[in-house]
Amino acid sequence: LMPIRNLLQKIPNLLLRLKPCLLMSPISVSQFLPAELMKFDVVIFDEASQIVPEDAIGAIYRGKTIVVAGDDKQLPPTSFFLKSLIEEFDWDKIRDEDVEVFDSILDECIGVGLPIKTLRWHYRSKHEELIAFSNHHFYNGTLITFPSAIAKHEALGLKLVYVPDGIYDRGGRRDNIKEAEVVANLVFEHFQKYPNKTLGVITFSIAQMTAVEEAIEQRRRHQPEFEHFFKEDRLEGFFVKNLENAQGDERDVIIISLGYGYDPQRQITMNFGPINKAGGERRLNVAITRARERTILVTSIKSSDIDMKSTKAEGMVLLKKYLEYAEKGPAALNLPKQKQGEFESPIEEDVANVVRQLGYTVVPKVGYSSCPIDIGVVDPNSGNYLLGIEFDGATYASSNSARDRDRLREQVLSQLSWKIHRIWSPAWVARRESEIKRLATAIEEARKLQTKVERQTANFPSENCTEDLPAKADVHKVQFSGINKIGFPYKVHELNVNFNSHVKVSSSRSGMVVPHIEFYREENRQLQSRLLEELVREEGPIHFDVAVRRLASAWGLRRCSPKIVQVVKDALNLLLVSGKVITKGYFLWPPDMREVPVRVPVADVPESKRALEHVPPEEIERAMQLIVQYALSISVDSLIAETAKVFGFSHVKEKSRQRLYDIYKKLLFEKKLECTNNIVTLLNK
Repeated sequence: LMPIRNLLQKIPNLLLRLKPCLLMSPISVSQFLPAELMKFDVVIFDEASQIVPEDAIGAIYRGKTIVVAGDDKQLPPTSFFLKSLIEEFDWDKIRDEDVEVFDSILDECIGVGLPIKTLRWHYRSKHEELIAFSNHHFYNGTLITFPSAIAKHEALGLKLVYVPDGIYDRGGRRDNIKEAEVVANLVFEHFQKYPNKTLGVITFSIAQMTAVEEAIEQRRRHQPEFEHFFKEDRLEGFFVKNLENAQGDERDVIIISLGYGYDPQRQITMNFGPINKAGGERRLNVAITRARERTILVTSIKSSDIDMKSTKAEGMVLLKKYLEYAEKGPAALNLPKQKQGEFESPIEEDVANVVRQLGYTVVPKVGYSSCPIDIGVVDPNSGNYLLGIEFDGATYASSNSARDRDRLREQVLSQLSWKIHRIWSPAWVARRESEIKRLATAIEEARKLQTKVERQTANFPSENCTEDLPAKADVHKVQFSGINKIGFPYKVHELNVNFNSHVKVSSSRSGMVVPHIEFYREENRQLQSRLLEELVREEGPIHFDVAVRRLASAWGLRRCSPKIVQVVKDALNLLLVSGKVITKGYFLWPPDMREVPVRVPVADVPESKRALEHVPPEEIERAMQLIVQYALSISVDSLIAETAKVFGFSHVKEKSRQRLYDIYKKLLFEKKLECTNNIVTLLNK
């Protein structure tokens, strides 16, 4: 076989015609791409804070333009990182001079005065508690973050889990076994309560990472039913990593294990591994900003246990403050008074008084960043926010463009469950009574909508549907046969979207043409609701996940993201309010359907074969009754197996088998079937 470098030297032009965009590490560029033969229009460095200049030079030489993307508040390149890959360290014996922090290519570019474009809007965190600490202590409040309408929920925000009996084995394994066991318990508890949410664990040391992995492995041996949660998936799968390897990862929920603490002699030293070494504060920033929805901090010490007289390391100072933040909440940030809730103008105060007279509590300046929501109207039942009221004041004026003010901001807030009502100051002054009526109507509609949607969609999964979507089938070419004994052929309804899935939009500044996905546009929500109603009418009852994939597939989108799921939820909410669709669990039903027929998959129509968890329980019940009716009598195991075969499965996994068995037990309880000596028959009435 020819070495890769030799091959690329022989086909430099062909390679770039076949693959005009190459994804490589800086070192690979230097090793494999001939410098004189292969040049690029643009070279982009990602996570540039971790790339040393000497590694980047080869790629820079090969590019006409460079784009250096990174965060100088996150992981720097260090000699410690390189050394820790091949050596075991005794953290207690590491000296500060053992860890050298180098300048990165990002630092060098900033130093020579290259133009800087700062990305200020923060989208990842679905609860502001997850980013407020970093925004305050690392970014000086310059990030624009967005509060969630769900003020308090066990599945959102920052949670502290204190392990009072945790012991750090300083002279031995250098881990905290008790804390690792608590982390393992939290992992399995998470998969039990939130099976559709992604999870990761970050530890402060390699030794603690190993301890957590061992604790989880022991639980896996005793609970094999959880095994499918540990499948390999680089982007969304479960992981256990130490501080050095977590940058770039994100998950719905992150569990952080501190590990360090009191030793068996109840002594504690201020040596917390890389945290109190050079660049330790940047490692901390990485760890605490990996979660989208929830961070769980597991620690055997409290903030008061960290003695700042023994160390001046910036990482330790911020770790102490972060522990205090986890203990006390946002109050520990000591934000300026205006950010803690004051009215900006007399009009805002007047509106707040009107809302109070309507019987609701108001919270001024909701949020911790420089662009809070002017007034939040609190739901008296849940304590969450019913409505956000925004004015044409300082927050509105601070946006650079109408697009930011009137579209993007409201779009982001709607994804965080906000309903926004805007009041224009001139209108309030000139038509106060009519504006009060409009405000009262908005609050009442928000209250009704929240009550109805919470009742019907509380159990909907918020999973990331990342599996590939099936290709669209030409259902008109399939000749459906007649009804067989057990069921009807599943008829796949084709959804037609009357425009291209991607519309090219020309940028006025650069003249570049960029794709814009029409699926996310707010003006298409009515169309999506109509298509969803059509899908439910023709194929209902249908599982929510299937509806998401079918609707996305109709737009030509091959993969589902959390953003796509949210769009479909918004479209569904419109149908729920109007009563055009009802829900039973995760399934969407036509409102007039009383009994669901058994629908079986059709050959050559991949969309007709549903996963067993996507088949309504009512349909499975009916299939079981028909099987028993035609068989006259059948064993329990055979009934389960034959039911699976009806829906196209010759073998089923344990989870699916358990679901079928639970439905069978329900039929027994409802006296629709009876079982004697393991033989199932129809109940004689």
